[in-house]
Amino acid sequence: LAPSLADLFNTCDSAVLAVKPQVLLKVMGELANQISPKHLIISVVAGISLANLETGLGTKRIVRVMPNTPCQVQA
Repeated sequence: LAPSLADLFNTCDSAVLAVKPQVLLKVMGELANQISPKHLIISVVAGISLANLETGLGTKRIVRVMPNTPCQVQA
């Protein structure tokens, strides 16, 4: 547990973005200033394009993951 968002991002190299689409704009606004070129963002947010994530977070180091189908086929 980190005392602040800045402390958290100073200690990690990657972060999982798992929020509901309706709160994503607010979350991206809070995260964008914390993300540096070293960070890899892994998104499981449904219905948001990679281009929108890149613009909102200010980075191209983003991977979109949709786990539902692999979970259904147990892969």
